[in-house]
Amino acid sequence: MTNKTKRSSNFIFFLVGFLSYLISPSSAKGVEPFIAGFDRFHVNTPNDAIAGQLLLTELNCSACHATGKDLKPKGGPSLVGVGDRFHRKWLEEYLQSPSTEKNGGTMPHLLHLVAEKDRENAIQALVAFLSTEPAVEPKIEASGGSPVAHEFWLKGDTTRGQTLYQQIGCIACHAMDEKYQAQKPIQSDLERKIASLNLEADELEEMGLVLPKEVRPVPMSQIASKYSLRSLSMYLIAPHLIRPAGRMPSLKLQPHEAADIATYLIENTAPSSQIAAITQSASQADSPKSHEGNEETILQGKMYFEKLNCGNCHTRSDTKPVMSKPLLDLRVDSPRGCLADDQAGPIFGLSESQKTAIRASLDSMRREKVESQSALAKREAELSLTMMQLNCYACHERGGRGGVGPKQGPFFENTQQIDIGDEGRMPPPLDHVGRKLQANWLQKVIEGRGDVRPHFRVRMPVFADRAKMLAATFAEIDQFEDATKPKLAEKREETTGDLDAGRNLMDSGCVQCHAFRAESLPGTIGIDISNVGNRVHKDWFEMFLLNPASLKKNTRMPSFFPDGKSSVPHILDGDVPKQIESLWGYLNSTDSPLPTKLEQSRSQLFELVPINVPIILRTFMESESAGTAAIAVGFPSQFHFGFDAQSMRLAEIWKGKFLNAQGTWYDRFAPPAIPLGTDRIQFPTSNYHTRTSNNSFTPIEKARLRFQGYSLNRQKVPIFRYTVEDTNIEDLIKPNDQTGLTRQIRLAGKDPSKRSTNQSIWLLLSNEVLRVENGLALTKSDLKILLPPNINQQLVPHNSTSDLFIMLADQETVEVEYQW
Repeated sequence: MTNKTKRSSNFIFFLVGFLSYLISPSSAKGVEPFIAGFDRFHVNTPNDAIAGQLLLTELNCSACHATGKDLKPKGGPSLVGVGDRFHRKWLEEYLQSPSTEKNGGTMPHLLHLVAEKDRENAIQALVAFLSTEPAVEPKIEASGGSPVAHEFWLKGDTTRGQTLYQQIGCIACHAMDEKYQAQKPIQSDLERKIASLNLEADELEEMGLVLPKEVRPVPMSQIASKYSLRSLSMYLIAPHLIRPAGRMPSLKLQPHEAADIATYLIENTAPSSQIAAITQSASQADSPKSHEGNEETILQGKMYFEKLNCGNCHTRSDTKPVMSKPLLDLRVDSPRGCLADDQAGPIFGLSESQKTAIRASLDSMRREKVESQSALAKREAELSLTMMQLNCYACHERGGRGGVGPKQGPFFENTQQIDIGDEGRMPPPLDHVGRKLQANWLQKVIEGRGDVRPHFRVRMPVFADRAKMLAATFAEIDQFEDATKPKLAEKREETTGDLDAGRNLMDSGCVQCHAFRAESLPGTIGIDISNVGNRVHKDWFEMFLLNPASLKKNTRMPSFFPDGKSSVPHILDGDVPKQIESLWGYLNSTDSPLPTKLEQSRSQLFELVPINVPIILRTFMESESAGTAAIAVGFPSQFHFGFDAQSMRLAEIWKGKFLNAQGTWYDRFAPPAIPLGTDRIQFPTSNYHTRTSNNSFTPIEKARLRFQGYSLNRQKVPIFRYTVEDTNIEDLIKPNDQTGLTRQIRLAGKDPSKRSTNQSIWLLLSNEVLRVENGLALTKSDLKILLPPNINQQLVPHNSTSDLFIMLADQETVEVEYQW
């Protein structure tokens, strides 16, 4: 095909598409309405009855058509005070074309039912009518411990807002910010397992080891065009005031946090020309009654509101809903109506899959009149429907369904960035949760009053109006699970057990990972297990202790009773039932002394403080840091580093406090030693490279690196000695005039003229360097590196950053300075 023919064909294709757009039932028709549960689980299985039920509620079909069963419509947002909350232009354009202003929104197009010549007047009248009531805002109360800045919504910070948005759970439902990088990306347990097997995709699929498919985000409106800083901040603080259905839950934001996120969302979606005006002053929509109209226009707007049946979804005290035919009385194959491509009713722009799902659900509801279904099956279906309506599956897994999406997973972090598996950062699965948790505690969790994971960055949303129902439903369904209760011994009367034995059992392993009465060993981030009986059923507790993996897949919780035998036989003669009973009693006691190790931790100081000379400590650090062969060195100048004696590299630098020696001196099972200071900067995991024939760089294998110990200079600073291939290296890292650290690499043991130019190339920084100017390397972080003059260096670009390599072969000594 010639270029001329191609252009002609493309023009015809465009013309046909454009004419189709103009003559369609609504030129505002966009993508089909997006329902998270349907898109994730049912778009390819629309004949499942629950798929159609989900659509019937989320599209508010049951707000106009009675269903004959409990399919409560989601309901639209409250329209009270929309004149105060939204910009007038956005409101007008949204009424004109809902799907254009929010692709994937569930608001149908209705104004096509108004004659085109009257449509603009109808919009103006509706805006005036909807602006007659003032906005309802949450009551913001300040206190000495929780001050609130005057006009806090104008004081948001977009960088803080971006971080909050990514970390606290917004991205579980909504789009991620591609510009934001996780502080420390961690693979999920499943990703680790797949990587370790090194199998082909089809082999993994046969084993059921397939990563979940990508989760599409719930669309947002055009934020900057819709909200003011004030109205969006207030909405984020108390979403239930606007959306009582709970589809947008509260994340318990403080006023300043809401302002930060609002500022970020608005600045991130606004044209650059509008940002200054947005951030410096309140917008028009901050002024009450900014969309007022005269009385005649308001009455006309009320008439349109009633005529279009807006009150069926958006309740108002001065209007009443008008019901249409019951759903089961409708013909699903009718040429007119919501499932047909005509202009007889609301236009949702449904996909064929969505239409199929609704028809299949109606057929199923008709069959239910003659078919019976067990009560338990009905309750399970109702629970699954509720979880899809509230998008619980965006975070939680139950019955093999749901869980955090693969792209979202790396952004679910814990506060200390310790890798203790999925359970240390991911929302817990909800399998048998009704058998695990007491119903009253589960209700508190769903109400937002039961936080026991302060180490999570992500926050459990608040679903207060559904809490009691959900807790009762989980308990009702899960009690029927086919679970064998532990046969610990013959039935005993309830006792508190031997509390001293329970206390000793805590020291045998529990306190290494768990807090107790808000006390913990340094580095511990597990759940506080005091008063566990107020939260957890005793039967589940016993089963979990006996076999943790049977109730939590991929758990890091070890079994202290392998094969039903105690791993601490010296306590209560190894009697398993007595030990578990004693541990249960101790955990739920209120006046027993703390476990010995916690008491000692409170009374002893394990922080190492360099005073006159450096402190050198061999220890275990995180794998991304110096790892299991770490040598941590602290200086009185409060600049410190960790050296990896396995990979021969400077692994991490930090300043301020040095290190806590708890895990090194006291208990080798404690979490890895973590720097106590601030401004931690980590370096590449491979330090030394060779240059290949195509001028790329390849890390030297660890087998060709040999650590030979260290000696101390006169200032007691260690000089690390090691061999890289056949080159001996002396590596000295020392303080530099209170501004940072100096690193000196000295080559020895070989005539410089005989060294290969392709060997022992030093990777100084990886994917961090922005540019090098006058011997100063500037990085993405606050780190600056001063390079000596005339040093042989090479930058390897990666998009906007570069790797920085230093060629060592032609130099006896290389010295660089780190400042941060």
